[in-house]
Amino acid sequence: MPTDRQTPGQTPGQTPGQTPGQTPGQTPGQTPGQTPGLTPGQTPGLTPGLKAEIVTTVDDRLVVKHIGGEGVLSTPSMIGLMERAGIEAVQAHLPEGHTTVGFEVNVKHFGATPKGQKVTVSAELLEIDGRKLRFKVEAHDEAKKVGEGTHRRAIVPIRREG
Repeated sequence: MPTDRQTPGQTPGQTPGQTPGQTPGQTPGQTPGQTPGLTPGQTPGLTPGLKAEIVTTVDDRLVVKHIGGEGVLSTPSMIGLMERAGIEAVQAHLPEGHTTVGFEVNVKHFGATPKGQKVTVSAELLEIDGRKLRFKVEAHDEAKKVGEGTHRRAIVPIRREG
């Protein structure tokens, strides 16, 4: 028996007009996890193994100074660079009008990088699950690995104002 909000034949949790097996927001004919307007095969260049690397010098914008001295690369700054590398690894392979947004970061920051040193941050696309992407991310300074982990992003349409 349908509830007050269900139409006859509608299963619990199913929204009006949604077909069985269709996720909320998914249009008819769209595969689960597919971004609206993004059809299978529309991202042929988007494949595991895509990589990007960012090399930058640690400066005042990227450091924390509460430990004394000139400061060291902050964890939020390192994560921001890792996210940027993930974006750069895939953006050119996305359909026109799409980008990615981060939704999960699982990273360890285990080495201090002093102000003035170069830091190299990399991201490698490991997995594609519908519109969700999983990356391996790492950060190295001039002497050692200083951070590593995984980062996940989702493909979304770019919102147009107006």
